[in-house]
Amino acid sequence: MKIRNGTTLYNFLIISVFFILISAHAKGQPDFTGIIQIMENIPDSLTYSTRNIADYILENFDENDEKVAAAFAWISSNISYDRNDERDFLDIEELEKYIEETLYQRKGICQAYAEVYHDLCSKLEIPSQVVSGFVVPERGKPPVSHAWIAAFKSGVWNLYDPTFGAGYVEDSLFVQDFDTLYFDAKPQFLIQTHYPLDPMWQLNSNPLTMHEFLYGTAGDSTASEYFYFEDTIAGYLALDERGKMISERRRIIAYGEENLILQRYLEVLDQQLEYYKISENIDIFNQCMENYSKAMSIYNDSIVKVQTGNLTDSKRQGLLLNIETIRQILLDTNRQLSELDSHEEAFGLNIITRKQDISSFLQYLGELQKRLSNE
Repeated sequence: MKIRNGTTLYNFLIISVFFILISAHAKGQPDFTGIIQIMENIPDSLTYSTRNIADYILENFDENDEKVAAAFAWISSNISYDRNDERDFLDIEELEKYIEETLYQRKGICQAYAEVYHDLCSKLEIPSQVVSGFVVPERGKPPVSHAWIAAFKSGVWNLYDPTFGAGYVEDSLFVQDFDTLYFDAKPQFLIQTHYPLDPMWQLNSNPLTMHEFLYGTAGDSTASEYFYFEDTIAGYLALDERGKMISERRRIIAYGEENLILQRYLEVLDQQLEYYKISENIDIFNQCMENYSKAMSIYNDSIVKVQTGNLTDSKRQGLLLNIETIRQILLDTNRQLSELDSHEEAFGLNIITRKQDISSFLQYLGELQKRLSNE
């Protein structure tokens, strides 16, 4: 959160980034005066759901520039920063409830601003990502965990911080003061105060390491000299959620260094990875059970109902083919079960039990197959 009293890092850097500030707005911004007037007229009953807010924006604005500006203006003008909320990084399963809570209470931490904005962009069909990182709000002060978003419009990724756009803290109190400085902020401007834990969201071909951001020196790093962030983002978005987390974790470690914020974020990331791993294991296990049931169904329909005595050659060959089909299904199922991570005791016991059932069934089928072949 921006801090007005004392010497802020922003004030400290004001001279060095003067020309960056000018260029940050050289490309022009939407007509916020008109946009704010329209957003002020949204019925209160529509403001407790991102779906309803997004529909109102879609009814009143045609261009994506105006849509993201309308969402930014509403959030930054209507959500107050909650200094009493000490949460930092939220788990995935908490987010939907947290967005709803933010809209009803009209307050939240930086992640609340970012998640509401991200959810609105999603419903406006504008690709976006929540960016987790930290800011150094005051010179000489330790970094503070923070979140903002990146949104894709006009063929490029852009950066937005609705929390900093909402106002500032003065004498430990939040002052609502809408500011467009952090709307569509240029990467070289935002990196003066904002450090994304995942370096690709610096949107820079030569991203700073965490050490360089904090201390101005290179330090120890495994980071590459040139970073193709457009390709990296495109590849990242093509992954499933678990793959995204794995790739993000790799980049964070390469560009980061040990501190409490990074440590906490990696803990949350590892918890989410574990959640996805468990979910994936459960899905595979359930598929294995479907395959097992399919094998049993084939057995009951094509073998149990057929008397094994006095079989014609064609019937015997048919039975042998069905037995081989069942065996292959069971062997594939057994292989999948063997590859599952079974460190959780109850889940591991289920896997062991089903593998024992499959082993016994395979042994019986082998004996039946041998007997039919010798008749």
